[in-house]
Amino acid sequence: MSNPSRLPALVGLLLFALYAALFAGGANADPSGRVGYLSDSHGQVSYSPSGEDQWLSVGRNRPLIRGDRLWTDRDARAEFQVGSSAVRIDANSSLEILDLNDRIVQLQLTQGALSLSVRRQYRDQQVEIDSPLLAFVIDGSGRYRIDVDPRHGDTTIVVWEGRGEVYGENAHFSLRAGDTVRFYDTDLHDYQLYGLPREDDFDRYSLDRDQRFQRSESLRYVDDDLAGYSDLDEYGSWRPVSGQGHV
Repeated sequence: MSNPSRLPALVGLLLFALYAALFAGGANADPSGRVGYLSDSHGQVSYSPSGEDQWLSVGRNRPLIRGDRLWTDRDARAEFQVGSSAVRIDANSSLEILDLNDRIVQLQLTQGALSLSVRRQYRDQQVEIDSPLLAFVIDGSGRYRIDVDPRHGDTTIVVWEGRGEVYGENAHFSLRAGDTVRFYDTDLHDYQLYGLPREDDFDRYSLDRDQRFQRSESLRYVDDDLAGYSDLDEYGSWRPVSGQGHV
């Protein structure tokens, strides 16, 4: 890239942060081969490291691993990337990473709103979003939204694109593109069906972020499984180098 002096420093900081985050998980634990990456934040976003009760302010480029928690205050938003998927939470949302490795991304939303964009899902990988009432397992690429009422845990799932399966207590419920369903109990017996809702500010934010990834020049030269690939555009431009390809 045309601005090489800043990029090595950025990469070095990210690698150091990734190492520190993995080491903090415990010297005897086997670190996951997959790490999330906080790629965007607005307003007051708080972070609680795995195994800790303390909450800290957090900003972009923070690595995220299994057991980490995020909280967004009023008027705040956050986004993190895992492989080719992007997870976004709106204001007043509470999220925990229950599991994160090469085969599964399991998240728990206890209140608030979550937007999920899955650009590509491999056959042996699983993405699961849990709420107090249910588990929603994504089946393929798509765009999804999950809202959890903070008082009763009522869970609304919107499938803009894609499909998935909802699991409750001894019950399951299939969803496909165009479905909006609100569930009121863990048996999945009490629910309401709706049409697709009107997009709100959070939906538009998520779409804008998706379009940013799709427009990234770096996508022509690196795999979109590389977390943070779209940020490379901020540090220079790509050019061909004889014998090395595009750098």
